[in-house]
Amino acid sequence: MHKAGRYTAALLLIGVGTAVIADKTTGTSWTPQLAEWWPVLFITLGLEYILYNRKGAEQPIRLDVGGLIFSVLLSAVVIAGTQSPELFRNWSGFRLAESFGQGTGTNKMDKETVRIPLQAELETLRIENRLGSVKLEQGSAGSQVEATLSVHLKEGDEEARQIAEASRLEYHAADKVLVLKTIGEEEGGLVWLQNKPRLDLTVTVPADHPLNVELALENGSIEAEELPLRQWMRGETTNGSVTLTSLKGDLQLKTSNGRMEAGNTQGNLNLQSTNGRIDVKGHSGNAVLRTTNGKLSAESITGSLEAATTNGTITVEGVTQGFMARTTNGTVEASSPEVGGNWEVRTSNGKVELELPAQGDYRVESEGRHSRVESELPLTVQEDMVQGSIGTGKHTVRIETDGSVTLKEAH
Repeated sequence: MHKAGRYTAALLLIGVGTAVIADKTTGTSWTPQLAEWWPVLFITLGLEYILYNRKGAEQPIRLDVGGLIFSVLLSAVVIAGTQSPELFRNWSGFRLAESFGQGTGTNKMDKETVRIPLQAELETLRIENRLGSVKLEQGSAGSQVEATLSVHLKEGDEEARQIAEASRLEYHAADKVLVLKTIGEEEGGLVWLQNKPRLDLTVTVPADHPLNVELALENGSIEAEELPLRQWMRGETTNGSVTLTSLKGDLQLKTSNGRMEAGNTQGNLNLQSTNGRIDVKGHSGNAVLRTTNGKLSAESITGSLEAATTNGTITVEGVTQGFMARTTNGTVEASSPEVGGNWEVRTSNGKVELELPAQGDYRVESEGRHSRVESELPLTVQEDMVQGSIGTGKHTVRIETDGSVTLKEAH
């Protein structure tokens, strides 16, 4: 008798173990990605059935239920023990319609552009779109907001075309707030298998009427470029990327699953993601970057920087003020020609590589069980620690890691 599932169970355990070891030794983030590839188990199980049938059809084939359950439970315990709880919160919003309803073979139908007069007292623009993306851009001088709704549905489907025609954009203004809301008709009898259209919204704001912007999305990306902001921009999406370019103001954006990018921004910047990397290049002001599973990179930050991730590397270039970096499984790499504030660098399972100026006013302190310590700077280096001062030692560079520490001279 053949027991199908043994190779699948073994492959699962090997995959989880390899991913955990790789994450801890190289600073990658393979372990959280395993949760996204669970359908592979069905493929390997099917291959086992095919293999046993070709070897000998005369012997019965039974499913090794116990082995599969044991491997799945053990893998879940290992992943849960090494990952942040944020990884699993996203599964509560899982819907089959959204997972299988966004395949290829879609038609795009652009609705007629809606032009909304702007009253002088309006201060805030709020956009609600639970079925698609939002793109914000600057228009020419004027007294109206322009909004274009694009509907995406399956090709060659008459009912889908009718649904697209029924989809619309609603708006109203009250208490100095202009609210735009997309309305999408749904097709299908079962609630959990409804074929929802994808509604992408492009909004143009006149250059001479800056507005605060508030975005509420569920399944779509956020993109804003050269947008005239009154004071702030806030936005949140469940599944989608965030891209900010040439914006000035208090920027607070959040996504559960998606990459975040910001370039040439000014003001206070706060970007948060659960599963996705964050990249910032060219920011004037303070910045806070947080993700649970993903890499963080920042370049040319004129203010203070806080970068935190659970599983992923942190790479920073050109931060001249205060700097805080925290990661559980990952490497921290940072370089700066100036230390103009206190630095705190912490990683539980990863190495620390810093490039610091040979001249300045800072002191270096470290703690942890360092496997190797190397320094090009005139500091006191022992087997498992490095410390000392450059100049007056006004600012503190504190390092905490159980991995190796490498200090180089910044050029």
